[in-house]
Amino acid sequence: VDFDNTSGLGTTANPPLVALYTDTALGTALAYSTDAGATWQAYDQHPLGIGDVNYETNRDPAVVWHAPSKHWVCAYWQNGTTFYTSPDLKTWTKASSIAFGDVMSDLYELPLDGDATDTRWVLQNADGAYLVGQFDGHSFVPEGEPQDLDVGPSFFAGRTFFRGTFPDPRVVQMAWMKPSVEPTAPFRGSATFPVELAVKTFASGTRVTRTPIAELATLYGAQKHWDAQS
Repeated sequence: VDFDNTSGLGTTANPPLVALYTDTALGTALAYSTDAGATWQAYDQHPLGIGDVNYETNRDPAVVWHAPSKHWVCAYWQNGTTFYTSPDLKTWTKASSIAFGDVMSDLYELPLDGDATDTRWVLQNADGAYLVGQFDGHSFVPEGEPQDLDVGPSFFAGRTFFRGTFPDPRVVQMAWMKPSVEPTAPFRGSATFPVELAVKTFASGTRVTRTPIAELATLYGAQKHWDAQS
Protein backbone atom coordinates (compact mmCIF):
# COMPACT_ATOMS: atom_id res chain seq x y z
CA VAL A 1 0.00 0.00 0.00
CA ASP A 2 1.59 3.26 -1.15
CA PHE A 3 0.10 5.27 1.72
CA ASP A 4 1.86 8.53 0.79
CA ASN A 5 1.20 8.09 -2.94
CA THR A 6 4.94 8.25 -3.66
CA SER A 7 4.22 6.61 -7.00
CA GLY A 8 1.67 9.19 -8.11
CA LEU A 9 -0.54 6.31 -9.23
CA GLY A 10 -3.33 7.27 -6.83
CA THR A 11 -3.92 10.10 -4.37
CA THR A 12 -3.10 10.62 -0.71
CA ALA A 13 -6.82 10.36 0.00
CA ASN A 14 -7.03 7.13 -2.00
CA PRO A 15 -3.55 5.56 -1.91
CA PRO A 16 -2.90 2.92 -4.55
CA LEU A 17 -2.18 -0.74 -4.05
CA VAL A 18 1.02 -1.51 -5.95
CA ALA A 19 2.24 -4.95 -7.00
CA LEU A 20 5.75 -5.61 -8.30
CA TYR A 21 6.15 -9.01 -9.90
CA THR A 22 8.17 -11.01 -12.40
CA ASP A 23 6.67 -10.99 -15.88
CA THR A 24 8.37 -13.90 -17.65
CA ALA A 25 8.28 -12.02 -20.96
CA LEU A 26 9.15 -8.50 -19.77
CA GLY A 27 11.14 -8.73 -16.55
CA THR A 28 10.16 -6.87 -13.39
CA ALA A 29 6.73 -5.35 -13.88
CA LEU A 30 4.29 -3.21 -11.92
CA ALA A 31 0.52 -3.16 -11.65
CA TYR A 32 -1.63 -0.95 -9.45
CA SER A 33 -5.17 -0.64 -8.16
CA THR A 34 -7.12 2.39 -6.99
CA ASP A 35 -10.30 0.49 -6.09
CA ALA A 36 -9.04 -1.65 -3.19
CA GLY A 37 -7.85 -4.40 -5.50
CA ALA A 38 -11.08 -5.01 -7.41
CA THR A 39 -9.33 -4.15 -10.69
CA TRP A 40 -5.68 -3.70 -11.63
CA GLN A 41 -3.92 -1.65 -14.29
CA ALA A 42 -0.52 -2.40 -15.78
CA TYR A 43 2.02 0.40 -15.49
CA ASP A 44 2.79 1.45 -19.05
CA GLN A 45 6.57 1.82 -18.76
CA HIS A 46 7.80 -1.76 -18.47
CA PRO A 47 10.13 -3.22 -17.56
CA LEU A 48 11.25 -1.54 -14.37
CA GLY A 49 14.97 -1.09 -13.76
CA ILE A 50 15.27 -4.20 -11.59
CA GLY A 51 17.23 -7.13 -13.01
CA ASP A 52 16.72 -8.22 -16.62
CA VAL A 53 14.27 -10.25 -18.70
CA ASN A 54 15.86 -13.65 -18.02
CA TYR A 55 13.61 -14.94 -15.24
CA GLU A 56 15.63 -18.19 -15.11
CA THR A 57 18.54 -16.33 -13.51
CA ASN A 58 16.86 -13.42 -11.71
CA ARG A 59 13.33 -12.82 -10.45
CA ASP A 60 11.00 -12.39 -7.47
CA PRO A 61 11.01 -8.80 -6.11
CA ALA A 62 10.26 -8.39 -2.40
CA VAL A 63 9.49 -4.74 -1.66
CA VAL A 64 9.43 -2.94 1.70
CA TRP A 65 9.33 0.68 2.82
CA HIS A 66 12.51 1.68 4.70
CA ALA A 67 11.28 4.50 6.94
CA PRO A 68 14.68 5.89 8.12
CA SER A 69 15.84 6.32 4.51
CA LYS A 70 12.41 7.39 3.27
CA HIS A 71 12.60 5.13 0.25
CA TRP A 72 11.42 1.77 -1.02
CA VAL A 73 13.75 -1.22 -0.99
CA CYS A 74 13.54 -4.25 -3.24
CA ALA A 75 15.35 -7.47 -2.28
CA TYR A 76 15.78 -9.39 -5.51
CA TRP A 77 17.22 -12.77 -6.48
CA GLN A 78 20.17 -11.79 -8.67
CA ASN A 79 23.72 -12.98 -8.01
CA GLY A 80 22.58 -13.95 -4.53
CA THR A 81 20.40 -11.09 -3.33
CA THR A 82 20.67 -7.65 -4.91
CA PHE A 83 19.10 -4.63 -3.24
CA TYR A 84 17.50 -1.84 -5.24
CA THR A 85 16.09 1.44 -3.91
CA SER A 86 13.39 3.74 -5.21
CA PRO A 87 11.65 6.96 -4.15
CA ASP A 88 8.48 6.14 -6.09
CA LEU A 89 8.25 2.38 -6.84
CA LYS A 90 8.82 3.14 -10.54
CA THR A 91 12.44 4.32 -10.79
CA TRP A 92 14.96 1.93 -9.25
CA THR A 93 18.70 2.13 -8.52
CA LYS A 94 20.96 -0.80 -7.70
CA ALA A 95 22.35 -0.32 -4.19
CA SER A 96 24.31 -3.46 -3.21
CA SER A 97 24.49 -7.24 -3.38
CA ILE A 98 25.16 -10.06 -0.94
CA ALA A 99 26.18 -13.62 -1.80
CA PHE A 100 23.10 -15.13 -0.18
CA GLY A 101 19.74 -15.91 -1.70
CA ASP A 102 18.20 -18.52 -3.93
CA VAL A 103 15.20 -17.94 -6.21
CA MET A 104 13.13 -15.82 -3.82
CA SER A 105 14.08 -13.50 -0.98
CA ASP A 106 12.17 -11.79 1.79
CA LEU A 107 13.35 -8.96 4.00
CA TYR A 108 11.83 -7.90 7.30
CA GLU A 109 12.72 -6.14 10.56
CA LEU A 110 12.07 -7.59 14.01
CA PRO A 111 12.68 -6.36 17.58
CA LEU A 112 15.40 -8.36 19.31
CA ASP A 113 13.94 -10.11 22.37
CA GLY A 114 10.88 -7.85 22.14
CA ASP A 115 12.87 -4.61 22.49
CA ALA A 116 11.55 -2.17 19.87
CA THR A 117 14.64 0.03 20.31
CA ASP A 118 17.01 -2.80 19.34
CA THR A 119 16.01 -4.41 16.06
CA ARG A 120 17.50 -6.85 13.60
CA TRP A 121 16.77 -7.42 9.93
CA VAL A 122 16.22 -10.87 8.48
CA LEU A 123 17.10 -11.82 4.89
CA GLN A 124 15.35 -15.05 3.96
CA ASN A 125 15.70 -17.59 1.16
CA ALA A 126 12.88 -19.43 -0.58
CA ASP A 127 13.80 -22.64 1.24
CA GLY A 128 13.69 -20.95 4.64
CA ALA A 129 17.41 -20.38 5.14
CA TYR A 130 18.00 -16.94 6.64
CA LEU A 131 20.56 -14.45 7.87
CA VAL A 132 20.09 -12.10 10.81
CA GLY A 133 21.89 -8.79 10.57
CA GLN A 134 21.78 -5.03 10.13
CA PHE A 135 20.28 -3.20 7.15
CA ASP A 136 20.73 0.54 6.58
CA GLY A 137 18.39 0.87 3.62
CA HIS A 138 21.16 0.14 1.13
CA SER A 139 23.22 -2.85 2.25
CA PHE A 140 22.82 -5.86 4.52
CA VAL A 141 25.53 -6.82 7.02
CA PRO A 142 25.01 -10.31 8.49
CA GLU A 143 25.66 -11.19 12.10
CA GLY A 144 26.46 -14.90 12.13
CA GLU A 145 25.97 -17.81 9.77
CA PRO A 146 22.85 -18.86 7.83
CA GLN A 147 20.19 -20.72 9.81
CA ASP A 148 16.98 -22.57 8.88
CA LEU A 149 13.40 -21.57 9.59
CA ASP A 150 12.18 -25.11 9.00
CA VAL A 151 13.89 -28.50 9.01
CA GLY A 152 11.37 -30.38 6.86
CA PRO A 153 11.33 -30.72 3.06
CA SER A 154 8.02 -28.94 2.51
CA PHE A 155 8.67 -25.30 3.43
CA PHE A 156 9.08 -23.07 0.39
CA ALA A 157 8.52 -19.47 -0.73
CA GLY A 158 7.57 -18.12 2.69
CA ARG A 159 6.47 -14.48 2.56
CA THR A 160 5.56 -11.94 5.19
CA PHE A 161 2.45 -9.82 4.83
CA PHE A 162 2.74 -6.08 4.23
CA ARG A 163 2.95 -4.68 7.75
CA GLY A 164 1.27 -1.35 7.12
CA THR A 165 -2.08 -3.08 6.74
CA PHE A 166 -1.95 -4.86 10.09
CA PRO A 167 -3.60 -3.41 13.22
CA ASP A 168 -0.51 -4.26 15.29
CA PRO A 169 3.25 -4.54 14.66
CA ARG A 170 3.39 -8.31 14.23
CA VAL A 171 5.28 -9.84 11.33
CA VAL A 172 3.10 -12.65 9.98
CA GLN A 173 4.33 -15.21 7.47
CA MET A 174 2.81 -17.97 5.35
CA ALA A 175 4.72 -20.45 3.20
CA TRP A 176 3.97 -22.85 0.39
CA MET A 177 3.95 -26.53 1.32
CA LYS A 178 5.85 -28.04 -1.57
CA PRO A 179 6.79 -31.62 -0.67
CA SER A 180 9.80 -32.92 -2.54
CA VAL A 181 9.99 -36.27 -0.76
CA GLU A 182 6.30 -37.15 -1.11
CA PRO A 183 5.09 -35.61 -4.38
CA THR A 184 1.59 -37.07 -3.93
CA ALA A 185 1.13 -35.90 -0.33
CA PRO A 186 -2.45 -34.60 0.17
CA PHE A 187 -1.18 -31.25 1.45
CA ARG A 188 0.88 -30.57 -1.67
CA GLY A 189 0.43 -26.96 -2.77
CA SER A 190 -1.34 -25.88 0.42
CA ALA A 191 -0.34 -22.88 2.50
CA THR A 192 1.07 -23.24 5.99
CA PHE A 193 -0.71 -21.88 9.04
CA PRO A 194 0.11 -18.18 9.40
CA VAL A 195 2.84 -17.72 11.99
CA GLU A 196 4.15 -14.77 13.97
CA LEU A 197 7.88 -14.27 13.56
CA ALA A 198 10.23 -13.04 16.27
CA VAL A 199 13.99 -12.85 16.71
CA LYS A 200 15.38 -14.00 20.05
CA THR A 201 18.70 -14.58 21.76
CA PHE A 202 19.60 -18.16 22.62
CA ALA A 203 22.78 -19.75 23.94
CA SER A 204 23.56 -20.81 20.36
CA GLY A 205 23.04 -17.29 19.00
CA THR A 206 20.33 -15.06 17.55
CA ARG A 207 17.53 -17.04 15.93
CA VAL A 208 14.17 -16.45 14.26
CA THR A 209 11.19 -18.14 15.94
CA ARG A 210 7.86 -19.05 14.33
CA THR A 211 4.67 -19.29 16.41
CA PRO A 212 1.19 -20.05 15.01
CA ILE A 213 -0.86 -16.87 15.34
CA ALA A 214 -3.24 -16.68 18.30
CA GLU A 215 -6.26 -16.18 16.02
CA LEU A 216 -6.09 -19.84 15.01
CA ALA A 217 -7.81 -20.59 18.32
CA THR A 218 -11.00 -19.10 16.87
CA LEU A 219 -11.12 -21.97 14.38
CA TYR A 220 -11.08 -24.68 17.02
CA GLY A 221 -14.22 -26.77 17.39
CA ALA A 222 -14.86 -29.67 19.69
CA GLN A 223 -11.65 -31.53 20.39
CA LYS A 224 -11.33 -34.79 18.49
CA HIS A 225 -9.13 -37.81 18.91
CA TRP A 226 -8.16 -40.43 16.39
CA ASP A 227 -6.87 -43.84 17.34
CA ALA A 228 -3.69 -44.96 15.65
CA GLN A 229 -4.11 -45.14 11.90
CA SER A 230 -1.85 -46.59 9.25
